[in-house]
Amino acid sequence: MSPQFPWRFHILNLVLLVLLWGSLVWHLVLCGKLRQRHAHPAIWAFLFVLPSVLGGTAVFYQSLPQVRAGALLRLADLAPLPPSAMSLCVSSWASPFSGEDFLCFS
Repeated sequence: MSPQFPWRFHILNLVLLVLLWGSLVWHLVLCGKLRQRHAHPAIWAFLFVLPSVLGGTAVFYQSLPQVRAGALLRLADLAPLPPSAMSLCVSSWASPFSGEDFLCFS
């Protein structure tokens, strides 16, 4: 594994914290702007659900086996898989001081 391997868990936590604060600021700005206009409840619902939908879509995309396999191969400084590789299975586990990633295909 590359020397950056243990740091990715800390970076992930930092990114999640920044996204949480960004979402809070987004909602506070929207609340201040829309309170002056007395917007329709459907607009409120759309604007407050939008960040969750976008975040959920990004998490879903990152959990696809093809995307996880590509990230794992880049992390290990390996060549990308050929297009003929099918039935990808990517699994990983992590603890605060250790972790492993597994890639299997047929």
